[in-house]
Amino acid sequence: MQITGAQGSVLSGLFIHYMTVVAVRSSVLPLFYPFLLMEFGWDSTQVTAAATLGYFMSAGLSAVVAPLFDKLPVRNVMLAGILLICGGLFLYAGINSISTMMAIYAVLALGQACCGQVPVMVLTTRWFTRNRGMAIGAVMTATSVGGAIFPLLVRPLLADGDWRATVAQLALMNSVLLVLPWLFLIRNKPAPATPAAAAKSDTASTPLRPLAVIEFSLLALVTGGIWFIVNGMLQHQSILMSRELQIPLATIPLVVSVYFWSAIAGKLLSGYIGDRVDKRLSLLIGVISLIIGILILRVFGAGAIYLYAIFFGFGFGSTASLMQMLIAEYYAGANYGKVLGLLTMIDIGAGGLGIPSMAYLERYYGSYMPVLEMLLVLCGVVVAGILYLGYLGRAYSARLV
Repeated sequence: MQITGAQGSVLSGLFIHYMTVVAVRSSVLPLFYPFLLMEFGWDSTQVTAAATLGYFMSAGLSAVVAPLFDKLPVRNVMLAGILLICGGLFLYAGINSISTMMAIYAVLALGQACCGQVPVMVLTTRWFTRNRGMAIGAVMTATSVGGAIFPLLVRPLLADGDWRATVAQLALMNSVLLVLPWLFLIRNKPAPATPAAAAKSDTASTPLRPLAVIEFSLLALVTGGIWFIVNGMLQHQSILMSRELQIPLATIPLVVSVYFWSAIAGKLLSGYIGDRVDKRLSLLIGVISLIIGILILRVFGAGAIYLYAIFFGFGFGSTASLMQMLIAEYYAGANYGKVLGLLTMIDIGAGGLGIPSMAYLERYYGSYMPVLEMLLVLCGVVVAGILYLGYLGRAYSARLV
């Protein structure tokens, strides 16, 4: 992928920023759940309640905040989000009740709506037209790099048993990694080569396609289903491993690290392939990898935990990147931020719904194993949605010939 110096600077800044915003909240904070369970005597439903609230708030706030990215300088909105996330993480070290934890996750949710996926994807699509798939894949890889690195960074700190001190140090590191890229690397959008190009870039939008409502609904079904599965597993896998599979607490960060290194491979490969073949076919392969990972965990349990992490992590990484490429392919243009905000609301809402749903079902059945079987059924629904989306795309292309 050939890029200019300015593109490389922005891509690097977005990479560091997105890595920090998502990885800390999604992959590191759940590592503190076992400590909260032991200290306060909460159950899995209680300890994940705040994360559930946070995801639902992020869903609603994403749709509200997203139109601002089509009207205001993106960096200005991102700064507000950075300040909220940094403050929320410092407050996390003082958690003493469920209500306090919920309030902190509400602050984090607003912060992520202002500086998370939507502004990062808006800036990426503005800065890259050629090789957009590789650029999106590279940026999406950031969350997995963070997911692979941050658990290893906090592992020796958690070994001392003082989770509050670990959170405080994590918050300080988070602040540095968010503020510096914003100051020195991230810029709003490239200057167009000519005034005509400027006018075109400000007004262009993807024309409305036939069957647009059906295609949007299918995209919403597929992306929502994927995030229900992936986010539910991400928030529960540390509890599943520690309680049901009896995996030592010191080993769990290693499994999570393998999971995210596999996700990195999935995102990079999908970015490369996404510029060359039908993205829907690549997305289907990613979902199949999720299915294999769940089957491995269901059948073999602790004996194949790293194999689960490899397949499920790869599937998570590839589907996350390819969904963003598909959305950009359908809707990149003047109203991209608004459409992406709506689909992100569906993503986050479905991901948030996955957390309490899995907690409730685990308590009902007394095991995560029936829950895994239900996730396999949902994977089947997602596969059907992708196949029908591909059918509509081929039918539409045939009518143009």
